[in-house]
Amino acid sequence: MATPKRSYTLPSYLKWGIQVLEKIHPYFATKLALRLFFTPLKFPVPAREIAVREKARKEALMANGKPFTSFEWTGSGPKILLCHGWSGRGSQFFELIERLLEKEYHVVTFDAPGHGENEHHQASLHDYLESIAICTEKFGPFAAAIGHSLGGQAISNSFASSQPPIPLILIAAPASIRNTTVSFCNVIGAGNEVYKRIISSIEKTYDVNVDEFSAKHLLQLNNPPGLIIQDKEDLDVPYSNAIELHQSWKNAELISTSKLGHRRVLSDPTVLERIMLYLKTNVV
Repeated sequence: MATPKRSYTLPSYLKWGIQVLEKIHPYFATKLALRLFFTPLKFPVPAREIAVREKARKEALMANGKPFTSFEWTGSGPKILLCHGWSGRGSQFFELIERLLEKEYHVVTFDAPGHGENEHHQASLHDYLESIAICTEKFGPFAAAIGHSLGGQAISNSFASSQPPIPLILIAAPASIRNTTVSFCNVIGAGNEVYKRIISSIEKTYDVNVDEFSAKHLLQLNNPPGLIIQDKEDLDVPYSNAIELHQSWKNAELISTSKLGHRRVLSDPTVLERIMLYLKTNVV
């Protein structure tokens, strides 16, 4: 099995440029960092995902004035929402979707604004949350939600306080917005000054306290049932995030994997079996 790698890296000259700019003009370094922070990378949809996308009923929708695409596979069983991560696509769950359909679950996912085949826009967690709200209104209510990476943060914001509570499955998800920002700054070579300015910009722009808006706080506060799935060699979202989540979220079980990294965990047969077993046991 190949050694896990980061999902993306920045060219060394750009990292060097950010480091120099942070020292001489942190304001402009932060502007560049924020542009990178809110711009998802565009990847073509791989051939392995095409079949499951073509079986879905697709619908073009709008979230915060930006186009996104919903995908719905009709089944007679409970409705499950899947939420992809940053720079991802709903069909990255293609192997899980196939298993869910075999068991007659009704499955909904989406490509968030700026993701998949949607028009290239900057995007944010708030665009994810608006997309989830629209999907919930059109296709819900959902009996469970599953999120990968930033999608785990998004379903925590959207469903942690649901009444009655629904099971949430977080796969390779950050425990906090601060952790996400630290990881991003490490990737782009930025230091503490840019980190602090990014956090300040997020709080001012979206009128939130990032600590109160983070997954671990919301899950600790509301304590819905759930699963945390995390690979120990994940270089995008370090395993320490899973430890933080598990310490805060008392009603969740932690499933640890190794040598899968950040994305292969989505298609690992053992992980998929554990998810299906959990849904069978906990979803009505």
